[in-house]
Amino acid sequence: MKVAAILLLLLTISGCVYDNGFHDSYPAVAYQTLDARLERVALKTMFDQIAGELCTQTCATCEGEKVVVTDFVDLRSFTPGQPGLTMAELMRGSLSKVCGSRIIQGEFSKYFKLSGEGFVALTRSAAEVNKDSYTERHVIVGTYEYNRSKLLIFVKKIDAQTNQVNKMVTKEVDFSSTLPQGYVIR
Repeated sequence: MKVAAILLLLLTISGCVYDNGFHDSYPAVAYQTLDARLERVALKTMFDQIAGELCTQTCATCEGEKVVVTDFVDLRSFTPGQPGLTMAELMRGSLSKVCGSRIIQGEFSKYFKLSGEGFVALTRSAAEVNKDSYTERHVIVGTYEYNRSKLLIFVKKIDAQTNQVNKMVTKEVDFSSTLPQGYVIR
């Protein structure tokens, strides 16, 4: 009986210290911030592809249409954060390079906010919003959502006069990939 109790105790203790090697690498990758994960992603190439899909024409040397590009906002917090600011700058650069677009950086945040119910006006005065006089026909609006295994990026080209979404591009960066670079873009 005493031998059985000692054997059971040894098996219990050895089970607690058994190392399968999995826990050493998984949390370090699974709990990385979005900023840390984006350092490994070829973002410039991805945003060049997105711009190519949004363009009505591709011409790096011609003078394309003027477009307003907003900062990308996180769909959970409704704020851009550092990743949203970086993605917006990459989008601006890619639209300029790939489409020949002339970029207008709009400051609409003082007039509107994004909430769980969608866009909410922070002013009732149309004259106050119009004083900045954005006459550009198209607005590029970007949003993103991140969880531990993937980043979803949504980019819409909206006709500012009709509020119609003319084009939309969605990209998924899957961080659960076992490929050497650690991600797959779909």
